[in-house]
This record gives sequence, structure tokens and C-alpha cells, in this order.
Amino acid sequence: MTSQNNMETLNRQIGQRIQMLRRVSGMTQAQLANGLITRNMLSLIENGNASPSLSTLTEIAARLNIPVGYFFAGSEEESAQFAKMRKIGEIRRLFLDGSFSECITVCASLRYPDDEILWITSECEASLAQRCLMRGALRSAGAHWEAAAQAAERCAYANGEIAATAAYWNMLIGAVSRTDIPAEAGRSESYPHARVEAEIFTYMRALALLDEGDVKTAAALRECGIIKQASRLDYLAACLAAASGNAEEAHEALCRVQESEETLFFTRFRATAALEKEAQAAGDYKSAYQYSTKRAALLEQFSR
Repeated sequence: MTSQNNMETLNRQIGQRIQMLRRVSGMTQAQLANGLITRNMLSLIENGNASPSLSTLTEIAARLNIPVGYFFAGSEEESAQFAKMRKIGEIRRLFLDGSFSECITVCASLRYPDDEILWITSECEASLAQRCLMRGALRSAGAHWEAAAQAAERCAYANGEIAATAAYWNMLIGAVSRTDIPAEAGRSESYPHARVEAEIFTYMRALALLDEGDVKTAAALRECGIIKQASRLDYLAACLAAASGNAEEAHEALCRVQESEETLFFTRFRATAALEKEAQAAGDYKSAYQYSTKRAALLEQFSR
């Protein structure tokens, strides 16, 4: 009797898993059974009222793109590994194609993600965060960095890179509208293993030094060759010119920053604020209003 009960339980398990996979695949019973068994027989199997032969079950598994062992998996975790096997090809393809949002969705459909899935999820979230940073959507960037860090924390492959990178960018995002530069923004030693370019740390260090009044060291950092991006060099030139009392040179450099398409969110916001302040000081209220409007638009963009 025990053996019979076990068989009935196994039949129900096999039937339920066939039905679930068939529906997920968008197949009708007739489509799955086509040329193999009758639709009525498949219905009996799915309802646990009939036992398929091993050859029939093997062919059903092939049509559902799942190893036949999935139907006999005894635990949720074990069956999850078979579910991963069914989807890993698609996950890897989406990841390599750069379809990160779609890849995350497929990974999230796996109830028990293993280290590989968690690593892929973390990398996808980090890539989406970088894309958001490039277009100035800072709120979304912060959310993606947070998700990347959470996935990495659960992954045995994590080496601290994602967590450190997420911490750095979220610190910098939070400082965008501040008038000063956080000193830690220029300290690479505070974020070991972070995927942050040396140019960014050097640039932020120069800006922090300007806040402290150390113009000489800031100028030396600008000329050291580490900072390559023209808009960053121009913004530093504007700050250095303003510090030396050369308002005209500072204005010209700020205008170059504004006009450059390569200027990223941090520099663009500060250049816009500087031009607004400059126009107010000169009594040019029309220009001040225009720059104020641009600054407000940037803040709205950052909130996306």
C-alpha cells in the first residue's frame, strides 16, 4: 500500500510539473501531445491519473526544454536547479547581448537563485546603474546600485567590488546638490576594490582641495595627466581662474563645460550653478533666470 501511495504521489508530481511547464511555455495539450500520445492521455498524465512510460516522459521533457530528471526532483531546491538548466541559456544570451533588464527578469523568475544567478543579477544591476549615471538619472542609478549590492552580498563570488562601487556612487549622488565636495569623494583608499576610475578620484580630490583653499595642489592635480575628460579639465580651469580673480577666463571655461556633450551630471550641475551665481552678481537677471531654469531641469532629471 505504501508503494502504491508513493507511486500515486510521484504521478501527481510529474503531472503537475508537466502542466506547469506546458502553460509557462504557452503550449496547449494538443501541441505538447502531437504525434506522441493522445491529448486525452496527456490530460490523464497531468491530472496524476496515468503513468507515462520513460520514453514518453523523456520526449515530453525534450519538448518542454527541461532535463527529464526535473520530474523526479524531490525538493524545491533540487527542482530549482533543473529550472535553472532550462533557462540558463536564455539568461547568458541576454547578459552577453546587454539586455540587462530582461536578464534580471528571467533571473528573478528562479525561486532559488544560486551563486551564478546572483552574480549575473548583480552585474546586470551594476550595468543598468552605469547607464543611468551616464544619462543623469540619479535616483534610478542609486536604486540599481542598491539592488546590485544586495545581490552581490548573497553571492559567494562577491569580492567587495560591487558593494564598494555602490557605496561610492551613492555617496556622490547624495552630494550632487551640496555646495562643497565631500573629502571622501577623492579618497580611493576609502573605497578599496571599487570600480571607479582613477580620473574620477583625482578630479574629486582636486575639487575638494579647491573647497579647502589649496589652489596650488588642485592646479597640480589638473596638470598631472590623470584627468583626461575635457569638460572636467575646463571646470577645474574655471574654478582656478575664479580663485585667481580672472572672471572672464572662468566664464569662458564654464561656457565650454555647458556646451560640451560629454559633460556628465556632477560637472554640469555645478557649472550651471556657477553661471547662475555669476549672472546674479553681475545683475544679469535674465541670464540668471535661464541658468536657474536649467538647474531645476537637471534636478528633475536626477530624480528619475
